[in-house]
Amino acid sequence: MANVKYDDWSWHTGGVFPADQPQINGFTHIGMYLVWLIRHDLSNPARHDSREVSEVKAGTITAHDLAEAIDGKLTADDMAPDGKAFSDWYYSPEGNPAYLADWANTFRNQPNYSVGDSPETYARIERVIDARFEQWTAAGRPITWALPAGSQSRVRSVKLIAAVGMLIGLALAVISVLVPAAGARGFLTATGIVILVASATIYRRAGRW
Repeated sequence: MANVKYDDWSWHTGGVFPADQPQINGFTHIGMYLVWLIRHDLSNPARHDSREVSEVKAGTITAHDLAEAIDGKLTADDMAPDGKAFSDWYYSPEGNPAYLADWANTFRNQPNYSVGDSPETYARIERVIDARFEQWTAAGRPITWALPAGSQSRVRSVKLIAAVGMLIGLALAVISVLVPAAGARGFLTATGIVILVASATIYRRAGRW
């Protein structure tokens, strides 16, 4: 599977960005999340070696310092399997809960992109992410699907196909009532139900990508 990109610094600075804020602040929320992953041993050791992990945990490498190391992009390559599974559930604009929404709510009294890189910033968002991780764990670590970067059009396509699938499944189930042969009727009914359930599941999961 292609590498999944959860966020990109350029997504936050490529459009209208506050002229009175340093552009590195567009990376703050990304860096803070990566710091959380590293400090909770949920980062990929092949991507973030023991020296970097030790320095992040000691605070000598902070959120903004990680921007160059990951080229401003938070991807699945930065994460251990549990870190990716959690991020698939939490780091999604359409998720509920969603990290970006939690970030905005945590710093709601500050202007956009005014949150800098500081221990106080990390302490505030760490408590929020910790609570979400506990929520995810308590829910049985639900699995959601994530798609590669730039795939929003694919999400819409998948949802459209899934919606068509639900209609086909429902139609087969309805048509089966009109079929006189019991064997054919049972086959159509079973097929319709399978297509309907599978399509509904795909549609629901696509809403979390």
